[in-house]
Parts: sequence; C-alpha cells; structure tokens
Amino acid sequence: MSLVRLIAAYVVAVGALTGLHFIATVIYHDGAPEYPLWVAWNWLMAAAFVPMIIATLNDKMAMRRDLGGDDGPVTRRYLEANVLFYAAVGLAISFFWNWLWGFNPGSEGEWAQEAHVQVWAVFQPIYAPVAVATGLRLWRKG
Repeated sequence: MSLVRLIAAYVVAVGALTGLHFIATVIYHDGAPEYPLWVAWNWLMAAAFVPMIIATLNDKMAMRRDLGGDDGPVTRRYLEANVLFYAAVGLAISFFWNWLWGFNPGSEGEWAQEAHVQVWAVFQPIYAPVAVATGLRLWRKG
C-alpha cells in the first residue's frame, strides 16, 4: 500500500470515527464538564487537517491549471475541488480556534465559554463528511 493510501485511510478513519464518536458521546457521557475522550481525539483530528489541506489545495490548483485559469468552465470536478478546499480551510480555522481556547478556558467570560462548547456541536457533524470525502478523493489518487 502506498503512503498516499495510508494517509487517505487515516483521514477517512478519523472522519468516520469522529461522526460515530459525536453520536456516541450522548450515550456514554456522564454529564461532567470534561470530555476526556475528545481531549485525546482532538489531537488525531488536528493531525488529519494537514493532509486534508494539502490534498484539497492540490486539487484546487490542478483544477485551475486544467481549466485555463479563472475564466474556465465550472464543472462538477471544479466545484468538488473548491468546496472541499474551502470547507477544509474553514473547518481548520474553527477547529484550531476552539481547540486552542480549550487550553485556557478561563481567558474569556462565561458567555464565550458557552459559545465555544456550542461550536463543537456545529463543527463535528460537518468535519466528519468533509474528512471522509477528502480521504476518499485522496485514496483514489493514491
């Protein structure tokens, strides 16, 4: 198996398991303010962003070259490349903002702390399919 396929499998696994873990959290979590499994899992998600951003940027740039620059036709492949790239970048910004805040949660007021908790509820259901789709595109290339 090639290195690209191993990385793709990692991204797909992290995406799929993030979605499943998000759903399972309501089943196993005891109501404590800490989420120890998510603390560990966030490191795996952070690592998955590196190949996600590189792969989607590569696809986006390849589409731009193939279509003759900015004035080329809008095709399904063009839309897929651009949507996945901008989704991955937006998710990375949201993830790292929220995750890094978690290392110093007392730095903001109570209203901001609640907002950070709510970001995860929006972030994870979007992250899972974007990571899986990006990983599958990467798998097909590898």
